[in-house]
Amino acid sequence: MYEAIVKAIILSSNQCLPQSKFNRHAKPYWTPEVKKSYSLQREARRVWVLEGQPRGWHNESYAKYKHCKKIFVTTQKTAIENVEKLFNSQLIEAAECDSRLFWSLIKSRKNKRPSACTHLFYKNTSVREPGDILKVFTDYFRDVYSLLQCEHFDNDFKKLVEEKVKQLKIKNSTANSIPEINPTITSETIKTYIKTLKRGKASSYDAIFNEHLIHGGDALHKALATAKQN
Repeated sequence: MYEAIVKAIILSSNQCLPQSKFNRHAKPYWTPEVKKSYSLQREARRVWVLEGQPRGWHNESYAKYKHCKKIFVTTQKTAIENVEKLFNSQLIEAAECDSRLFWSLIKSRKNKRPSACTHLFYKNTSVREPGDILKVFTDYFRDVYSLLQCEHFDNDFKKLVEEKVKQLKIKNSTANSIPEINPTITSETIKTYIKTLKRGKASSYDAIFNEHLIHGGDALHKALATAKQN
């Protein structure tokens, strides 16, 4: 039933909602050359990942991925420099003859939000890809919260804490005496929780965004409540 609900949501949104288009003003440097080099880099990375992410320049997929990545970074930097040169030339020209355009250009560069993390250096490794950055964060926090023992480690205190935790678990363990709770999920309950969802977030694996649920209406709330009960 869930698959049928997902299919109905996607079909309805495709028929009724306008599709967003690429905003060239958001990334003015995203020229056809940058887009092409990015596509080649992503394809090379996909092949490299499918082969198990082998390392070393002797590996063809690794070497090709690094080569395409270098081309993409160089092409993107060149495109950004060209955009900056064009902006500076427009600014100089407007300062001499068009004060309204001058301040409009100045305002367009103010109050810009800082970009997300695009480069990390950890354990003598430099990463730029989103997937690699995520892995670095994962490794870092795993190291931070991993149990490490050293010469100053108090093993007696560790045993004491473990024994206290064990006693607390036994004392508070009442799972066998509590009957299974199976609350009734109504459409109003679904509607209440949907109101707490945030907009502008990434979709789940089934390509359903929060906006689909927020604007789904009562029919969707009833269908989800029925699916939950089943």
